[in-house]
Amino acid sequence: MEIRDLADCPEHVPLLAEWFHAEWGHTVSWGTVQGFRDKLLTHLGRDTLPLALVALDGGAPVGTASLRPAEMASRPELGPWLGGMYVRTDARGRGVGEALVRAAERRAREMGFGEMYLFATDREAWYRRLGWSALGPAEHHGERCVLMRTEL
Repeated sequence: MEIRDLADCPEHVPLLAEWFHAEWGHTVSWGTVQGFRDKLLTHLGRDTLPLALVALDGGAPVGTASLRPAEMASRPELGPWLGGMYVRTDARGRGVGEALVRAAERRAREMGFGEMYLFATDREAWYRRLGWSALGPAEHHGERCVLMRTEL
């Protein structure tokens, strides 16, 4: 498995948009496949945010994660954010997610950030295992979640 910048393999944007639509399309007003495609096309940075990372296995995408300057309108002072974290169902349990999180943390550190944030709707324990800590309950796009932070 290798992790690459989405900017290096933008041909995967349509597939990632399909994943995001299936997973989160119901949570945002712009949640169409085209809406997710448009958003992903803004994540083609390498040294600036937002950027997306793609985990590839044999050249095929098995997961993705984004590093974004802002994520929660209610917490504009926080950033950067880990978002768009998705691992294909058949690739889960193989370390893909952890590799993506570590790659995003490393990239944020290289960019000079000292901390990162995320919101978890259902994977709080998993992120805790990776060293993230809960800051407390929050709400994002009408869903209850837990605001989390890690030091870089």
